[in-house]
Amino acid sequence: MRFINPSALRPEIFFSSVPLWNWDINGYQVVMIIWNIFLAILSIFVSYYFLELLQKRKIETWKKVAVGIIWLLLVPNTAYVMTDARHIIGYCPVEEYGKVCTENAWMTIFFFAYALVGWVTMVMSVLPLRQWIQKKKGKRASLDFILALMPLMALGVLLGLINRWNSWEVLSNPILIFKTLLAYVSDLTYAKNWFIVSILLYILYFGGEILFGKFKLSFRVRPQQRRTRNLNVK
Repeated sequence: MRFINPSALRPEIFFSSVPLWNWDINGYQVVMIIWNIFLAILSIFVSYYFLELLQKRKIETWKKVAVGIIWLLLVPNTAYVMTDARHIIGYCPVEEYGKVCTENAWMTIFFFAYALVGWVTMVMSVLPLRQWIQKKKGKRASLDFILALMPLMALGVLLGLINRWNSWEVLSNPILIFKTLLAYVSDLTYAKNWFIVSILLYILYFGGEILFGKFKLSFRVRPQQRRTRNLNVK
């Protein structure tokens, strides 16, 4: 049985009072599109901030761990944007020739471009950390990082897509989220989805790394300039 998150903390509930809520594209609220893009971009900023902390020795370990956990909770929001391409389904009556209608033909490109935002932000959120790990620990360690991360990201995507959980609800309702997680290891249908999505994320990430890696997304911390005093020698 499919579990649907009953929490009032879902964005579609607290955004429903926004004046622009009734503005939608094929029944998908534009406010939610903006919100999801915001979360995806936020993941990039948290990734770079986390990387900056990792490169500073004087920062307390607990701060690094805390920011790392926040990043891990946010990064699935990037890949989740790709799943929103599902909103193109039903954009035309089924009897239309070629399943394309003149009025809404533009939606095919719109939802593709929107899903592309998820792909790009996923790579941009992960690649700098992988580059840093490779520099510090070697290629094998950086590969292990990706191999371990993608199944976790796939699980986060499915928890949002199927069960409608949000990243911040790990703090508000961890027990119920844990119970939901059990379905992905005990139910064959859930486990199959998890496995296939993980494989697809591997393909999308490594493909994106080839395409976007040339932009050198690695973060560089600017060396701190030492303050010197001008001494007037008489």
